[in-house]
Amino acid sequence: MQPTLLGLAALARRLSSRDDDAVAALLRSRPDLVHPSPGDFTGLAVRAQSDMSLRHCLQRLDAGALAVLAAATAGGR
Repeated sequence: MQPTLLGLAALARRLSSRDDDAVAALLRSRPDLVHPSPGDFTGLAVRAQSDMSLRHCLQRLDAGALAVLAAATAGGR
């Protein structure tokens, strides 16, 4: 089972609590979340936590951001 930073239901609630401008900004910055169009915030949360979506996000990071992420996640090892 893949660990998640935020449970699916909690992430869906957090997404649904954002105003329209914040959701639009998220979707503009993360086009991988848009196609095919998710039916609701739960679908959006599922897609945001998928391996493919996370890989897409990581590919957009520069070396400095990847180093910070690696250091932050290594703390629990």
